[in-house]
Parts: sequence; C-alpha cells; structure tokens
Amino acid sequence: ACGTRPSRRVEFKDPSPNGRGCVLIHPVKLKRGHISIPQPTLSVAPDLGRLLATYQLVPTFERSDRHHCFIDSLENIDNLPAPVPPPTTKQQIFDVSKYSHVDDRALKAPKGLHKQPLSALVEYLINGYNDDLSKVRVIYRWITAQPIDQLNIPKREPSQSHTLFQLWRIKHRKGNYAQLVSLLCRFAQLPCIIIHGKLKGSTYDVGEHLDDDQHYGEWNAVLVDGYWRFINAYWGTCAEGGSDETQWECVDKGDEVKGDSLNKQLFYACDENYFLTEPDQMISTHFPTEPAWQLKTDVVTEEQFQTQAFLKDRFYNLHMKLEFPKICIVKSAGEEIELQFQLPEDRAINLDFQYLLFRLKSASSGNLPR
Repeated sequence: ACGTRPSRRVEFKDPSPNGRGCVLIHPVKLKRGHISIPQPTLSVAPDLGRLLATYQLVPTFERSDRHHCFIDSLENIDNLPAPVPPPTTKQQIFDVSKYSHVDDRALKAPKGLHKQPLSALVEYLINGYNDDLSKVRVIYRWITAQPIDQLNIPKREPSQSHTLFQLWRIKHRKGNYAQLVSLLCRFAQLPCIIIHGKLKGSTYDVGEHLDDDQHYGEWNAVLVDGYWRFINAYWGTCAEGGSDETQWECVDKGDEVKGDSLNKQLFYACDENYFLTEPDQMISTHFPTEPAWQLKTDVVTEEQFQTQAFLKDRFYNLHMKLEFPKICIVKSAGEEIELQFQLPEDRAINLDFQYLLFRLKSASSGNLPR
C-alpha cells in the first residue's frame, strides 16, 4: 500500500455547513507536540457529527479518558462507545457483492459536486441510506475513486466552500485522507475518529527502526452499528507495486514466478483490505499512539510492532497464520531455517507457493554477508 503521507501533522480546516466558505475551525499550523491557532468563531451546528482525534486537533478539544482521545465537546459523551474489539469479523457483516449499488452511486457521482460544498456531496452520496454500513461504504468508495494526483486540480487554492478545496489540500500536502474521511462522516452524522501513529508503508524497510517523522501517519475508525471499525482511505486508494531497486537486487525468482515487474510504480484502484480492516491485520502495519485504538484484547507493544514479521495483505486474504518465527529478521549461522505457516484445511491443497529472493546491493561490496 501507499506510504505515509504526509510524514507530519497537517492543518485541519472544517467547512461551515452553510456552504458559504465560512471556516468553523481556523487554519491550524500543526507541528508534532505543538498547535497554535485562533479560537473558533462559530459554534458547531447541532446536526453535524462529532469530531474526534487521538491528538488535540484544536486547542478547544477536551480529553475523554474513557475514549482515549480528544473530542470537540464532552456533552453527551456517554452515548459514544469506548474503543473495544468488535464482536464480529468483517466477513460476517460485509459482502462486497451486496453493495454494488452503493459502489455505483459513488463511482457515478457527478464531477460537478467538486464545486459544491461537502454537505451537498454527502447529501448526494447517502441519500436514501439509513444504515451505517451503506453510509461508510459510499464515502469510502467515493474517496477511493478520486485519483487525486491525476485529477485536474488547479494550482491556485480553490474556494474553501468547495469539495475541490479538500482534494486540493491533499494534493498539495496541506491535508490528508484521514481528515477528509472525518469531515465526510461528520456531515453524514457518523462518529469517526482520526487515529495517529506509526506506519509500515512504502517508506519502510524490513527491520528498520520506525521514527515519528519518517513513518508518521493517520487513519480512521468509524462507528458501525455500535462498534468501531478501521478504514484507511489513502491506502485503499493507491498502491505502490514492485521493489525499490536502488537498494535491493533480485537474485532468485524461483521456477514458477513469471514476469519481471520489480520496479516501483504507483497505481490507483480500490483496495478492499483497508475497508473495515480486522484489528489483527491492521496492527501488522498500523501502530496507534493510543494503545486502546488497536481494538485488540492482547495489546501489541511498540517493541513488538518494531520486530514482528512484516506480513502483507495477501497473507491475510489467504487466511494464513504465522507459526514460527514471528519476527521480521531471522539470522542463520549457515544452517537451514524453517518458516512455519498455518493454512486453512479446506484450501491448503489448492495453494501453491512462489518466492522472490533479494539481497541488499551493498552486500555485494562486502558491507553485508552475501
């Protein structure tokens, strides 16, 4: 999936529900550990959803210890569930084939909505949908259908009242996808939180130490039928394929591996892995600063996250499990090393394994063992 973008917090702008470009929350110059902005000039409309984040999005946000986050107001906060592991899996509540009509609406959204307020966009998207899942789905599919880097977005800042303004902010790295998801959910009256932490994305090399700047990222959890579910619209929108040949060289492709697509390339397509992602899969690549927002009973420590095996989406799609070893770097003193995987019994006979073997280019110069 795509890497961390941006590698720092960015300013947050909340458009007015009246669609006239009035900003409820003034531009925020966000630096890690420091936020300095004016106070809001207008009160939040009562028909809007709540704004939540695991960091203090604006100075007026209050801390809710029960929810392990900051929120625009503690009023009626008891009506909002705390972060706990969901009792059901994605597979139990969501079948993509049953939401094709929802996807069609998102994909066929008129381009003219780009020059309308976010409220108008959301009104179009969720019209007639009364269930949380359809609303979350149509928002996710609309965002993942916007190849922002390929859109004809003007260099000049568009009107702040337009949806295009939010896309412009993302393209020019003044905003991010997690903030856009939060805003759309807010107009749809869906509780949604911005979660911040460290990511193992395209900037990550297996085994390296993750620092706050290079690997910083934000994603979301949305309340669906009373339980929090993960989405990462940025990773769900684009992906980076291949390997970085500036550092690695392929030394063995195996007998069955076909093709030689090892160069990195950016492509856009909806990735279902980052819609209602299971907590066990999410923690493979997303480490929230607030442990409660792992949505796991057995919380993973930062040290465990740093050293755990780097498992990719396909591993989870095949319902595989790693038995041993469960760390990302395995050293050999010359002997054979055995990797143990668990496969679904009903599917194991139909699975065939391939491999690509790489080594660091610096290894050939004697810096590392070949």
